[in-house]
Amino acid sequence: MSRQELAEELNAYLWRTHGVQERLDGNDIGKYERGITRWPSQRRREAFRDVLKAQTDVQLGFYINRREREVDPSVVAEQSDSPFEHSDNGDSTLSAILHGTSADRPLPRRASPGLELMAPVIATQIGPPPGPHMPFQPAMLDRRALDWLCGERCQRLTVTAGSHRVDPGEVEAAARQLSALRELDHGFGAKAVGPLVAGFLDNIIRSLLAAGCRDGDTADQIYLVAIGAHELAGYQAVDCGAAGLAQRHYLQALVLTTAAGERAFGAYMLGVSLGHLALHCGHPDRGLRMAQIALKGLPAQATFAVRAALWAVVARANARLGDSASCADALRAAEDFLAASDPTAEPTWIRYLTPAYLADEVAHCMFDLGCHDTAQREVQQAVAGVGAGRVRRLAIDTALLASSLAAAGRVEEACARGRAAADLAARAGSARAVVRVAQTYADLTPFHGTRPVAELGEYIRVALPAAL
Repeated sequence: MSRQELAEELNAYLWRTHGVQERLDGNDIGKYERGITRWPSQRRREAFRDVLKAQTDVQLGFYINRREREVDPSVVAEQSDSPFEHSDNGDSTLSAILHGTSADRPLPRRASPGLELMAPVIATQIGPPPGPHMPFQPAMLDRRALDWLCGERCQRLTVTAGSHRVDPGEVEAAARQLSALRELDHGFGAKAVGPLVAGFLDNIIRSLLAAGCRDGDTADQIYLVAIGAHELAGYQAVDCGAAGLAQRHYLQALVLTTAAGERAFGAYMLGVSLGHLALHCGHPDRGLRMAQIALKGLPAQATFAVRAALWAVVARANARLGDSASCADALRAAEDFLAASDPTAEPTWIRYLTPAYLADEVAHCMFDLGCHDTAQREVQQAVAGVGAGRVRRLAIDTALLASSLAAAGRVEEACARGRAAADLAARAGSARAVVRVAQTYADLTPFHGTRPVAELGEYIRVALPAAL
């Protein structure tokens, strides 16, 4: 366990147990190891004892004053070789525990979960439910990505005596309900549909995961519905501006893919869902890393559309980082894979990836790289192929087109598209759409003295006041 990983475990314990949002990091752990800080607060000492499975503070090397240091009788007999012994060379016993310097007292590791215990396992693996202002935690992603890359399949659903056995018809009904919720989300956004999705998770998904099943095929379908529900909830959290909540749902889905043996779906959750979330939160380097790790762990039988989606994220991240050559290579790979894809052979969860959707990804890449002629051409292709029911996507893409037109100096056209984007965003119930319209208006700042921009500002003030 690295210093940063220990810090994340401590932060999660403090939030889960006390509702305290700490921001411990690897540097803080280093100070404890070196003895610079010898007596953490009571709650932090409690968290250290829980995470490192220690019985006393003395075992961790914590004390108030070196000369008045308490001695724990239970470890006196082993002082000559105990990993919990404090040495005077500046290295604390916490360092010995953290870095595993004793073969006799290795750091305890968490066992792989069975699905019947999935809820508490998720709580220990990815921390407590975030509060309303819990931020996105990019440092958490690296460890979870490596856990997924090196992970083994967990114990599957089992049937116990007297338990309710899920009938395949129940799972099919849940799958239909999830599909209906997705369609509602496309048209009305998270503001309207979010409570329905939350209820679906709390009631239907929870009961399916808690029950046993009749056969392996039914178990597979339960997993797929549960993964899809958390993926949708995460997407809606992004749509509401709750990045920390989105991260939690995506990581829950990732844990479930490992339990299910759904390696390709796991790669998608890591590289596409979490990769896009990192991009959205201003961490293109981490978004790139998530997509690269996902590609590395992708099974040989993964379909072409899954590969195309991952390469699209690689392209988006490289564009944000200003690497036009790497972006171009990734876009070519994404386009080639999508061209080779047979939609009827793809899993249902990736069938949304159409040429129009990929054109949207290309448009964002070109916009970030300043290639506005290409960006405008691609975004118009994306809008033409999306369909009238995808109001949120239409709002975001129309606002992107307006911003690109503004960057090209085509002010009147930009303002006309800005009005259309504001109208769509007002219908979408999406915080992402509102933010994108606000960005469009900000992109017109150099022209704020002109009549078209002034009129656009007044129009947005009435149609979409949250954007100003």
